[in-house]
Amino acid sequence: MTAPVQIIGTVVMLALLVFALVRKANIVASLIGIGILGQVVACLLNGVTPMGDASTGSFIIDIFESIGGVMSNQAGNNGLIIMSVIAYVAYMDHLKASTLFGIYCARPLKKLKNPYILVFFAVALSAVLKMVIASGIGLAALLLSIVYPILRSVGVSKKSSAVTVIFGYCFSWAPVTAFHTMLWGLVDDMPMTIAEFFATRNTPISLVCIVVAGLSVAITCRYFDKKEGLLGQSGENIADIDPDSLGIPKFYALLPLLPLVFLIVFSSLVVKTVVISILGANLMAFTISYLINLAVSKNRKEASGDVMVYFKSMGSAFGSAVSIIIAAGVFSAGLNAFDGMSVIFASFSGSSSGAAIIGIVGALLAFAMVVMTGAITSTVPMFVTMYAGLQASGIVTSADLVFMFNILTICATWGATVTPVAAAILFVADRCDMRVTELIKRDIIPCACCVIATIVTGLILY
Repeated sequence: MTAPVQIIGTVVMLALLVFALVRKANIVASLIGIGILGQVVACLLNGVTPMGDASTGSFIIDIFESIGGVMSNQAGNNGLIIMSVIAYVAYMDHLKASTLFGIYCARPLKKLKNPYILVFFAVALSAVLKMVIASGIGLAALLLSIVYPILRSVGVSKKSSAVTVIFGYCFSWAPVTAFHTMLWGLVDDMPMTIAEFFATRNTPISLVCIVVAGLSVAITCRYFDKKEGLLGQSGENIADIDPDSLGIPKFYALLPLLPLVFLIVFSSLVVKTVVISILGANLMAFTISYLINLAVSKNRKEASGDVMVYFKSMGSAFGSAVSIIIAAGVFSAGLNAFDGMSVIFASFSGSSSGAAIIGIVGALLAFAMVVMTGAITSTVPMFVTMYAGLQASGIVTSADLVFMFNILTICATWGATVTPVAAAILFVADRCDMRVTELIKRDIIPCACCVIATIVTGLILY
């Protein structure tokens, strides 16, 4: 398959997806259908099967085996995380603990003359939480269960609340994650440790972006809400509900926060020797909440049966949210089969421009690639490897490499706020009953502001 065909195939797949979104076609069916079509056509043009050396001996069967592998991987990783979070939220709703939590949060916040001030602080809080919760889709799920209902209760629209969640999970601010450690290992001669990089290079840009993102999201959301007549419209005025009318102990208001507390306490920030996963935190929180309710409830037989609320919600989550994640994985497999973005990357890698220009163009190109493919974990390593090659050939210095690495990793994550194919943004759109295009429309301006802030601050530090 020639380079032009690779690029054309990639563009056609993306165009078909955009067409499907505009026509309001079923997103799961569209992603899977286009992904399978892309994979079949790319494999036929290359004269290979999707399974490679592990072929079953039949091209048609290989297609379905390949899709099955994607489904298994997505359902077993991100899928379980999403199901555990949604199931815990459903159990909290069943106990009315979520309503009680919302009442106590909404009452003092109701006095805010401008509820969009809370959008700014929600974005900042999300950025801090990203240091503890490395999984973007896992953090998005937690923000939907905790931050989203608070924003809705004080008068922030559904669309603006969803945009706030999306920007929250897209920050690239963490001391040591498996992803950053892997990237660091691709370069042989870095002039500083990864901890020093986080403290002196990553943190200053992240702090600037927190302010820029918080302000731009709040201002943009208020503008769109006013334009669309959504100012002051909340899901439910829960601040006026009498907590006693719920018939549950007041300390139940703390139960929705248990997973978040466990994730913060059992992390590298607090108890450094014990680290818990999002899945483990939700299962632990459910177990504790279930035992508390069993002990407190007057009808223990009914309380013991509430365990099925959790597991039925997991099944429901698989049919809705997890299906979108699986579909996004199938679509990405089709894009990877054409591998058109690598052709663009190869043409860029021969650049002999100055280090600053290479770094800026590389960061913008990585941003564009994430927007088109939704794949951060495959895009960024490709550029880091190229940068390491430029350093080895003497085109850039170690100091240049730090600058290039810094703006690359941060700009790439901003692409996740405006991509129509990332699993996390599809998940948020589905849970908030919105079209992806509606979210992207509100994300574009804050996203552009954050990209500019990242590059400008990076140049200042450089």
